[in-house]
Amino acid sequence: MYSLFVLGFSTFMIYRVVPKWGNKSPIVNISICSFVGSITVMASKGFGIALKLTFAGSNQLTHPSTYVFALLVGICIVVQMNYFNKALDMFSTNVVMPIYYVMFTTATITASVILFQGFNTTSTVNVVSLFCGFGTIFSGVLLLNNAQHPASESHGKSGSITNGSGGHGFADRRSSRESTLLNAFDEESLGLTQLREEEEDEDDDLTEDEDRRVRMSNGGHSHHH
Repeated sequence: MYSLFVLGFSTFMIYRVVPKWGNKSPIVNISICSFVGSITVMASKGFGIALKLTFAGSNQLTHPSTYVFALLVGICIVVQMNYFNKALDMFSTNVVMPIYYVMFTTATITASVILFQGFNTTSTVNVVSLFCGFGTIFSGVLLLNNAQHPASESHGKSGSITNGSGGHGFADRRSSRESTLLNAFDEESLGLTQLREEEEDEDDDLTEDEDRRVRMSNGGHSHHH
């Protein structure tokens, strides 16, 4: 009965819910791999019992149920890993892991209770201890998950502050380098300008000296005549 419920639920979720809501909520994919994972645990237990009896001398390989259990284990593992990886691809690990842990444990305990009648005991202490341990584990997972979020946020903020200060420092260094290069270029340009002016002054002086010599030579010739 439980196996039929998981089969119907998983089929409905895969073909109707996942295409529409799979990328909006992590519970969609996690619910599939959790319920299918509970069948994996039950089938693995049945297959393990069959192998144990076979090794003990009672051959179970002649029974079709052994191969059914092995086939269920293979199919359920493939489906479980597929949708678990889809949930990890779409959402953060800090969100997926606690939800998956809680839903998978709940589904596995429910399957154990239904198939193997795990609560068929006269000791109330065992049942209460089971639920206390169940609640303790869930509370610990929740606290660990909540403790990781502030640490990651503070790390992100410190990283952004460090990057921001580093960015300003780099910008300041870059602007100072550019201003230094501009000043050096201006000084070099000024030096070249002064050199050109000095060369032009020297050329003018040489031209004036040549003019004087020419005039003087012309004046000497005229006196001789």
